[in-house]
Amino acid sequence: MNTNKLQSFAAEARTSLMKAVRARIDAALEPNSLAQSDSPRAYRELTEEIQRNGGGEQGRAKTAERHAYRWFNRIIALRYMDANEFTGVHVVSGEELDNPNALPAVLSAAKRGEFEDEIFGGVGTKSKVLPTIQALLDGGKPSNDPQGDAYGLLLRSYCDYWHKCLPFMFDDAGAADEILMPADLLAKDSVLRKAVEVMSVADCVGESDEGNVEIIGWLYQFYISERKDEVMAGFKKSKKAGADEIPAATQLFTPDWIVRYLVQNTVGRLWTQNHPESQLHNTWEYYIDPVGEDAGEILKIDSPEDLTVCDPACGSGHMLTYCLCSISCCGFSHDDFSGLGRACRPR
Repeated sequence: MNTNKLQSFAAEARTSLMKAVRARIDAALEPNSLAQSDSPRAYRELTEEIQRNGGGEQGRAKTAERHAYRWFNRIIALRYMDANEFTGVHVVSGEELDNPNALPAVLSAAKRGEFEDEIFGGVGTKSKVLPTIQALLDGGKPSNDPQGDAYGLLLRSYCDYWHKCLPFMFDDAGAADEILMPADLLAKDSVLRKAVEVMSVADCVGESDEGNVEIIGWLYQFYISERKDEVMAGFKKSKKAGADEIPAATQLFTPDWIVRYLVQNTVGRLWTQNHPESQLHNTWEYYIDPVGEDAGEILKIDSPEDLTVCDPACGSGHMLTYCLCSISCCGFSHDDFSGLGRACRPR
């Protein structure tokens, strides 16, 4: 995995998305804008959010920053999910997963009149969004960019769907989200196209073909690096950290080898000490056999069900996903863990 490419992409994506979202905000706030007449609820929520964020220039800037990150998060998450075949039809990737110039597969399918029932079978989506998408693609609804507008509706529909089972990744941005989607996502140099190019299938899937969540963590850290530099510079000027500064200053991605070392020598050690017949530790490259005082009394664990794992600063869930993988090796398959993905597609 080429982290230099990821770093360059994330930094450029932040600048590009903030600029694009800010342009949407400024356009919506113009007197007699289309947003006010066509999307009054979205416009009202946008103005309220700007006021909550301090109003004026500060409010606009903070609102742009937050919505830009939402779109970055969604795009890279969907690219990761496409690459691992978690999505029924690829949402940001083409039918050829590693072709950054291909149209997103959902758009290609929509142009053929094909829509997933899981996404578009609901009463609200079917009655409101689907006819608009079809009208845009059939030429029945005037638009300067019918294909781009149709894809925007498709993308938001999939984000709404995944919000139901992955709300921590696809959070609800409210009605204002309608008018703040970055323009030109289908352009050759767009953030979406670059995400497909930089996040290769091999990097997203990983060597074990079980998904490489590490790529998400690195992208997040690189995305906030500029903001982190701003916050740290403020600290040098004796500025106090507020709620907006603490995440940028403290959220650092944990490299894979550290995750493996920590999990193998905590959860893994506990299991191995209780089940010396297990040979799992022989496959753990960072496991250290306890000696001396470390080999004393241990907590009794009969079954993987007796284990409770807590990561109080979970971030992208890197440690938790590796814990899940490790525990499944102790005698469970992923399907034995109730509540994980049951509300979503059974992949």
